[in-house]
Amino acid sequence: MDKLKIGTFTWPVNPEALEVRCTREPVFVKDENGNRHFSRMGTVKRVITGRGIFAGTTAVARFQDLQALIGHTSPDIMVHPLLGNITGYLTEAAMEPDSTELYVGYRFTFCEASGLTAVN
Repeated sequence: MDKLKIGTFTWPVNPEALEVRCTREPVFVKDENGNRHFSRMGTVKRVITGRGIFAGTTAVARFQDLQALIGHTSPDIMVHPLLGNITGYLTEAAMEPDSTELYVGYRFTFCEASGLTAVN
């Protein structure tokens, strides 16, 4: 199977677990009195979560490279081995508490950007 990628970051070994969820958020509008009312359901977007380990002398550096993607102000492209290209943002990168210099357990969340809907 091809390697998972986000932007310039490529996993050395694909995450142990990858979950893809499709979500929709309700869209509300404000009336002239400032009250919010349901308008419609927003666009479907995918949320991809994963977990795994980085091992070896570069484990911490690899996690830091992944974590740096959170600071991007423009969307990145995730290349998913089964789903192809997904445009979005890395919104979480967490290091597991039992991590060491040679073993970093991690989890991440990537949210599709094309489905984001503005709320009035």
